[in-house]
Amino acid sequence: MAVSYSLVEFFDLLLVFVFSSKDLLSRIVVVNMTVTGGSIFDRSG
Repeated sequence: MAVSYSLVEFFDLLLVFVFSSKDLLSRIVVVNMTVTGGSIFDRSG
């Protein structure tokens, strides 16, 4: 029970973190970099 509660709390904090306006931009940048698969670095190098 304690583990489940901790898990729920963790996910709750994660959701707040992800949907935070400040973190939203960072999240989009990270997702963009992941989707491109380092294409930007390829062009830069």
